[in-house]
Amino acid sequence: MLGIFVIGIAAVIAMNGSWIGQVMRRGPAPEDPLGGVNQMQARQLIEQRITEGLASVGAKGKFSWNVGGQPGDINSPAPIELTVDTSLADKNARHQIINPIKDYMERAKIPTLTMNDAKSHSTWTYTCQLRAPSPEDNSDGLPPQPQAEGEATAPAQ
Repeated sequence: MLGIFVIGIAAVIAMNGSWIGQVMRRGPAPEDPLGGVNQMQARQLIEQRITEGLASVGAKGKFSWNVGGQPGDINSPAPIELTVDTSLADKNARHQIINPIKDYMERAKIPTLTMNDAKSHSTWTYTCQLRAPSPEDNSDGLPPQPQAEGEATAPAQ
C-alpha cells in the first residue's frame, strides 16, 4: 500500500514538470470579451461608449454614418464609416473617449472612425483593417440568407 502511494506521488511530481503538468496548471482558456457581440451590437456599443465618454468631459457629439461616402444607416450590413463632430475642452480627452472602443471597430465593420473637434479645429482619423469574412462567420447578427434552388456554395480551400 505504501509502495503504491509513493509511486503515485512520484508520478504527480514527474507530470508536474511535463506538458501535462503545464496543461493542468494553465486553467481555463480566457474568454473572448467580444465573443458574444455581433456587428449591430458592436456599433451600438461604440455609439453608446463614445456618448458616455463625451459626457464625462462635458461635451456632446453628432454621429454621422456613411457607406461608400454616402449617408448611411447604423443598421447597414455593409462596412460603414463613422464621423463624430464634437467640441472638446481639452483635445487630449479624445484618448479616453476613443481608446476603449477601438477593439470593437473590426467587429462593427467600421474601417474608419473620424472625430472632428470644432474647438481645436482638429480632425483625428482612426482606422481598422477589416478581415475577410469566412462562410462560417455570422458576426453581423443577421440570419443566414437561404440559398435559391440550384444555388450552391463552394467549400473554402
